[in-house]
Amino acid sequence: MNNFIDKLTGKDKLIDQINNLTKQLSQVDAERRRIWADLNRLNGEYKAVKDENSKLAKLYKDTKENYQKVSQGYNKIARELEQLQVEYSTLYTNATYLNNEVEHLTSELKTTQSELETKQKELSLYESRFGPILELPATDNPVSITDWDCSFFEAIEKIKGNPFNENQVEAIRFDMQKHLQIIAGAGSGKTETICAKVAYLIQMKNVNPNRICMMTFTRKAKEEMEERVNKFLGVEKSKVNVSTFHGTFMGLFKQLKKQNPAYASIGIQGDNADQGELDYKKELNQLIYKYGLNNFDKWNDKSISERISYWTNMGYSVEQMVEYVEKHFDSIDEKADQPISVRFKEMMEEFYQIRKEKEIVIYDDFLVNLYEALQRHPAAREFVQNRFDYIFIDEFQDINPLQMETVKLICPPDGRSSKLVIVGDDDQSIYAFRGSDPIYIKNFSKTYDSIEIRLMRNYRSRPNIVNAGNWDFSGLIEDVVEFIKKEKRKTDKDVAPVKRYLTLLGEQKQGKQIKMKSLLKSFFDFLKKDSISEEERDWINIELEKYNTWSELLGFYERMKMRREKMKENLEKYHKGEYNALYFLTIHGSKGLAFENVFVIGCFDGGLPSNKAVQLKDVDIQSCREKAEPPTTEEEERRLMYVAVTRARERVYVTFPKKKQDKPCGRSKFLKELNLPIVNSEEIRKKVLILK
Repeated sequence: MNNFIDKLTGKDKLIDQINNLTKQLSQVDAERRRIWADLNRLNGEYKAVKDENSKLAKLYKDTKENYQKVSQGYNKIARELEQLQVEYSTLYTNATYLNNEVEHLTSELKTTQSELETKQKELSLYESRFGPILELPATDNPVSITDWDCSFFEAIEKIKGNPFNENQVEAIRFDMQKHLQIIAGAGSGKTETICAKVAYLIQMKNVNPNRICMMTFTRKAKEEMEERVNKFLGVEKSKVNVSTFHGTFMGLFKQLKKQNPAYASIGIQGDNADQGELDYKKELNQLIYKYGLNNFDKWNDKSISERISYWTNMGYSVEQMVEYVEKHFDSIDEKADQPISVRFKEMMEEFYQIRKEKEIVIYDDFLVNLYEALQRHPAAREFVQNRFDYIFIDEFQDINPLQMETVKLICPPDGRSSKLVIVGDDDQSIYAFRGSDPIYIKNFSKTYDSIEIRLMRNYRSRPNIVNAGNWDFSGLIEDVVEFIKKEKRKTDKDVAPVKRYLTLLGEQKQGKQIKMKSLLKSFFDFLKKDSISEEERDWINIELEKYNTWSELLGFYERMKMRREKMKENLEKYHKGEYNALYFLTIHGSKGLAFENVFVIGCFDGGLPSNKAVQLKDVDIQSCREKAEPPTTEEEERRLMYVAVTRARERVYVTFPKKKQDKPCGRSKFLKELNLPIVNSEEIRKKVLILK
């Protein structure tokens, strides 16, 4: 019955299933124990591997540190070896040179010993017949102790520390029966020579110092001559008239006005030329606008003011200026109602009246006034021609036509009045852009009955050797835009860049924060393509990375102003020898100065000589003068190079780039003419590293 019930209920089957499950559980449990055993074993192995990995990481770190130390040591040894190789190469070269020099000197010594033995035999024979020879101390001084003026030269020598050479003494002693032309090379002691000659005339020839005039071109040169003359004369302030051309001509004209007040009607009167120069430009710019001469004012990068000054110094009258404007510039604005020359003439007439009434005098007026007075009035010529006995003119190669014609009126070539002493070197004529012409020094002997003495020994350089208020900007901008469209015949598209720029400028003025790069971009957009180079644009953009707002840029400007004033103070100290610094200046600015070491930078083709330089034979000089556009010639650029390298007393370094803006560039043709050794900059860098 139980079995029946069990089968009916499925108990047997359930028991069998339970038994199977129990068996399976036992198997699973056994498998679980096996897996745990495996996990424990693997965990142990993992820990062992981890420990081993830590050891390897530490070993790798230690190995890497050791490798870096070894690598650094290797690099250090490699650098030292490289330096030693350079030193060895230098020493080997020096040793070879010294060996050759020793052999050469040994040969010369043998020859000299042989000659000495011969001379000693001749001396013994001479002394056996005529007695011993009395020897005087050896000297390079051409002045003998028995000369009547020896005391003068001895006194000057004590002051300056060394004797004059033969040519300098010849110039100082020259009797001045004729005019004297001194051709003086760079560093030849010309300033000391002419100042000593002034002292000689006063002390040895009893010439009244007030009858001597000395003229030069710059205030610095004038001060140097004045100081030397006073020192040689042993006085604090002599009565010798030492001044610049402008100062001398102004002084003579003032004396003429004292003699005859009627001369005051000549030209433009006034005393403050510094203020006059500012007022002159202001009044001229207003008249240029009034007469519509803006295009002419910007033609060929030459302003009307610059052309007038050039023409004035060339000695041209206003009538000639008008003629040249008509000849060369009327074509600029052919559609205008009046030619440029007519408007220019009317402007010059009005400008003269304004300057006359307001007494706006500029430095050029000092030259013109004296010239006009001497040209018109014989009495004025007579007075001025009898004012001085001797006139010294320094840097004569830089004289321009107006100055030269005035000198001829002061000292006529017929020799009836004073005597000229001119000093210069046509190889240093570098101011053609101001109207100077070396032809005057070259032809001096044809103009004046003169003697030429040359000073060519260089004592300077070693032989192997510059608040506007708040405006209504919107209305103003529209006015400007409309003016440009009307006067320049431009479209809205043409003037859009100008409008953008002025709008940004107005917003900035009214206190809005404008990014400087945005303002700069709008400024560049309306500039002419050739008015600023890509290199200049890149430089300005880089600078503006530092100053993003107007206030930042203005702060930079104020700092630069303070720095400029400080640099002026330091420059004065530098010239007095009280400040040690590196002096950057142009070659033109270096004229008359001297330094122990000079670096002439940028001697590449297009730099020096300039890419605008042309050969003199290819230029119509007269046409250039009529246009007031003196050409840059290779001949003058060569003289510029000569001036640069002769500023050095001890060493001169001429540098040139191999590349310009990552492109190979040509080397200056003057490098070959200088005949200086070329040294690779990399070699210099290695030597500097060795010294460090």
